Amino acid sequence: MANNNDLRTRLGYVQALLETIVEAGTEGAPSGICYMAMQMHGVDINAYTSMVEGLKSAGLVTCKAHVLRATSKTLKLMAKQ
Repeated sequence: MANNNDLRTRLGYVQALLETIVEAGTEGAPSGICYMAMQMHGVDINAYTSMVEGLKSAGLVTCKAHVLRATSKTLKLMAKQ
């Protein structure tokens, strides 16, 4: 089982990824570039893929042609922060 520090770190990565996708706007964020940035912090491809799939499953992002885009649900959530 992951300890609290690991969980906080992973949640921080997910938040950073989501913020990057939102900041990219309607053009979207190229998934490969996002992965490369995460990889520099020690995130492997399996963890990155899991993060993206989780965000997609939650309805927070879409991915078409390897470009990640925020959904309206995400934009509403981020606006509340």
